[in-house]
Amino acid sequence: WGIGFYHDKVAYVVKRTAAFYSDVRLNTVMEKVRSKAVITHFRNATIGEVKENNTHPFRYGAWLFGHSGTIAHFRKIKSLITKSLPQLFLDKIGGNTDSEYCFYLFISFLKGKGYIKKGDISFEKVVDALRLTANTLGNWQNEINPKDISTYNFLVSNGRYLLANRRGRPLYYLKQKWSGNDNSFSIGNVKISIDEDMGNYVVISSVKMTDTHRWNLVNDNHIVGVDDGLNIIQQPL
Repeated sequence: WGIGFYHDKVAYVVKRTAAFYSDVRLNTVMEKVRSKAVITHFRNATIGEVKENNTHPFRYGAWLFGHSGTIAHFRKIKSLITKSLPQLFLDKIGGNTDSEYCFYLFISFLKGKGYIKKGDISFEKVVDALRLTANTLGNWQNEINPKDISTYNFLVSNGRYLLANRRGRPLYYLKQKWSGNDNSFSIGNVKISIDEDMGNYVVISSVKMTDTHRWNLVNDNHIVGVDDGLNIIQQPL
């Protein structure tokens, strides 16, 4: 399991290789995190062994990234990603998951669109970079074997924006006003609570985390995004 969050505009990650449902440290960490943007990821390993370098979320400067799904024909896709990345980004890759390589592909598409490490970039350009990431992977896979299907919900944040794309797996979002009730979300024994001073808030998740809230299903092959004014967009990839 892993948690990414922000403090004084700096991104931090806490990662462990233990299963989230049996690690008592997870709730201890969650209780201490106070951040306007949080990414929580529970990994079901498919590509890459279980180790901290393979645990999400991944971080580069202000950017946090998580992935739900599996990239088909990753050995060939990895070669294509590697050829397209500058050495600066290749040197940052610490694990061997499809997810981390996809993260740096996304980061490479941000290059030239803003000061990447500080996340100083317009919301629209982040949408463009995420769309380009998803579609580049889709085009490569179609060239290799169009009959096989990759699944990838990517989730990215720079502390100001939160964006995700849906491809081949469920993805939901929820916009809610803090009301004194129903401001907690649980997966197994893990509890996430929203503080009153947050006011309105948005949750994006690959699963419906409650039965009591009205979750909106994101259309497949679409991006959902939340800007720093909590305005929500949904656009096709």
